[in-house]
Amino acid sequence: MSINEISKIVEIVVPIIGIILAIISVIVAYFLLRESRKMHVLSSSPNLVFSFHSSSQNRILGRLENIGYGTAYNINVKVDPDFQIMGRKSLQKIFKNVNYLSPKQCYDIDYGVINVDNNLKVFKKHKLTITWTRKKQDKKKEIFIANFEEDYFINFPCSHSFSDLVNSIDNLNNNLERYLSTV
Repeated sequence: MSINEISKIVEIVVPIIGIILAIISVIVAYFLLRESRKMHVLSSSPNLVFSFHSSSQNRILGRLENIGYGTAYNINVKVDPDFQIMGRKSLQKIFKNVNYLSPKQCYDIDYGVINVDNNLKVFKKHKLTITWTRKKQDKKKEIFIANFEEDYFINFPCSHSFSDLVNSIDNLNNNLERYLSTV
């Protein structure tokens, strides 16, 4: 092979390699941009949770809180089975007052008084299913589910037992897996 033939082959191959590298760069940039958009959506999304807090030595508050960085809209809380707290409205009707929650905003509900046996009066086993959207007109709903047993407050507001901590971590893990599967 002569130098002219090698030079002609190089003249043909080098632009082809340049085109291939440019295509690879575009593909890599596309996937990086897609991942960046996902991260932006996750970092600016609302995330609702429900927890209990003691407001005094013997009063318990249920707190619906947006721990995310975006406003949660179209909030719907389903209580199954529904029951009355503090001799007032049903728990489900109380949650009807919440339409949206801004980041770090919460909505507290007075669940009642813990009696001498460390049980919450009128508290019943129930399941909360909380759904919300990221935008007002959004159709896709996010979800948080919490199950509360009648013996939930046995050690509340004192520290919980190791098994309560394990169950709480399991519930958190289940909710996290559900959330990640929707993303």
